[in-house]
This record gives sequence, structure tokens and C-alpha cells, in this order.
Amino acid sequence: AINCAAIPSELIETELFGYVEGAFTGARRGGMQGKFVQANGGTLFLDEIGDMPLELQSKLLRVLQERIVVPVGGNQAIPVDFRLISATNQCLDELIQAGEFRADLYYRLNVINIRIPPLRERKDDIELLARHFALVYASKLGKGPIDISAEALEAMRNYNWPGNIRELENVIEMAVNLCSDCIEVEHLSRDVRNSLTDPAANHEDEVILSLEEMEKQQIIKALLHFEGNISQTANVLEIGRTTLYRKMKKYDLFEYVKQ
Repeated sequence: AINCAAIPSELIETELFGYVEGAFTGARRGGMQGKFVQANGGTLFLDEIGDMPLELQSKLLRVLQERIVVPVGGNQAIPVDFRLISATNQCLDELIQAGEFRADLYYRLNVINIRIPPLRERKDDIELLARHFALVYASKLGKGPIDISAEALEAMRNYNWPGNIRELENVIEMAVNLCSDCIEVEHLSRDVRNSLTDPAANHEDEVILSLEEMEKQQIIKALLHFEGNISQTANVLEIGRTTLYRKMKKYDLFEYVKQ
């Protein structure tokens, strides 16, 4: 598996294609097999494919069409045959319109399209996931079984989870560290606790914001929470750093970044 948003653009090509000995200064003796060759006969998962650089998208398209790989610095084509699964939390149609994602690659990839709804749209999954993460982190910490109080579960159901499952996992990990044998409301993050006293159903006078304004406010909230740290902000919002920079430029939010 490769996370296209987590690897610098100058390194992702060698990770995928590999390289031959002497391809560049510091290249490993004997070269290195890339993920395409390693996945031969199996499956390769490309996460956050919307953050893949444009120049690399064309090379990926060639691999999918011709089923061959030429390592960096090499001239010998290596035949490959693997199943490719890709994922993104961005709208690829919008990226195509903006000239940031190749339409031909999109149609090549878009054979079976599965949309996973955000956590806020599947509230029934929250308790199941919370109990799973509680079990996982209790085991890691050498604790016994961890229960979750009804009030804590209610707070989690009321919360909108902008960071989706990763945010839920982080909240439960913190709560398991803080509690003894039962997660109570006070063990949850402040935002989740506040959902009990500020439920959406009671917002009779709430101003309805546009989707863009909601997105802007959510980015500001994350930047403030992580004191302007770009990597942590992008991670909790489940977008790549490149996408976050683009949105910050769109909404003029660089005043919230660490100097």
C-alpha cells in the first residue's frame, strides 16, 4: 500500500517504479524493486490518489494500459499483472475540472466505484467502532475490558465527527488512557463533550451556512486546534497536504499557520 499524500512528490516515483543501480546519487547497490513489481500477481492499494502529482498520473496510466514497468534510471521493461485499488476523500470530478487530475486515468480507474459515507451519516456504527477501539487500546495498555457509559455514547452519537473514523479512534485512545474500567463523558475530548449541551436539534436560530463556509470554518477549527501544524491538520481532515494548501489559499487562511 502507498499513501500518495504522505510521500514527497520527488520520492513517490521511485517507491512505485523502483530504480536500477546508479540511477541517482545515493541509490542502493543493486537497485530497488518498486511497489508495482512487488504487487505482481497480487493487489496494490493507492490511498489518496487525488494527491498524486500530474506527471506521475500519466506514468501510472501507461502501467495500467501496457502492463509494463520501467524502473527509474533503467531501460528494460518489466511485465506486471496486478489488481489496483485506489481511494480518495476528494471529488475527482472537481479535480479534473481544475486540471489537477487526468480524466483518462479517472475513467481507467473507475471500474467499480464504492462510496463510503462519512461517520456522521452512519451513527449506528459509532458504538460498534468505539467499543472495538476501546478493546484494542485496552489490550495495548495491558488493561482489562473497558465499558462505555450510556451518556458517553450519547455524546459520541450527537457529535458530527469531521475527522471521521480517525478522529473517533484518537478520542477513544485518549479516553482509554484516562479511564480505569469505563469511559465516561469527562474522558472524551472537549468537542465531543460539548455535543451533549449543544445538540444540533436545538439550534432553532442557527444560521444555515453554505458548504464552502462550513468547509472554511472546519479548516480554521483544525488549524487552531493543532496550532497551525499543516501535517496534523491535513491528517485529521483526511486530505493531503497539497489539497489543504489549495483550500487555505482559496479561503486565505495562512494567518493560522505556524511561522
